[in-house]
Amino acid sequence: MPVFGLIVAGDYDGKALGKLLSKLRPDLDGVIVRLCRDDYRVCTTFRNFLTGFEFAKAGHPVDKAIVVRDAHQRTAQESIRLLESGFDHSRYSFPVEFAAVAPELEAWLLADHGARTELSHERGQRHDYPPLDRSPEALHDPKTKLSTLLSDAGIGYTAAVAARLAELSDPAIIGGLCPSFALFKRAAEHC
Repeated sequence: MPVFGLIVAGDYDGKALGKLLSKLRPDLDGVIVRLCRDDYRVCTTFRNFLTGFEFAKAGHPVDKAIVVRDAHQRTAQESIRLLESGFDHSRYSFPVEFAAVAPELEAWLLADHGARTELSHERGQRHDYPPLDRSPEALHDPKTKLSTLLSDAGIGYTAAVAARLAELSDPAIIGGLCPSFALFKRAAEHC
């Protein structure tokens, strides 16, 4: 069973994207996550982590690595071009794919209102969230929107909550509302 490497900015990204990756690829034996601390460092340090992935699977290379960053004010495609600029795929013994979340992870976590509803029920709240009326990728600040919606149900937004929302979310719903999710899905499924 394959093991993938995942390079992201922070803990919320690592936990949530690791869960989404496992949902997209149930055949994975594991996901090795490396955190860069912020999106700037994703661009400047991911090559170092890729070198480490050559021996990360019990002394052997991972089967694939995916590098993901938030797009923020850029398009997902522009963010990927920044990552790919000057990148030499031939330096690694495994495939490397790039993806970008537009504008940030929380847009994807907002997409599936059923996941937020289920989370609130798990936490003993009976808050039923309605579907969003537009793509969460169009929001100026998805993180604030998600935090506000969760706090309405008495739930603080933490890395563990991000991971649980990802676990409860339906990738088809995320993909239907968030065009940048297709890039992550392609990276996960393309071999």
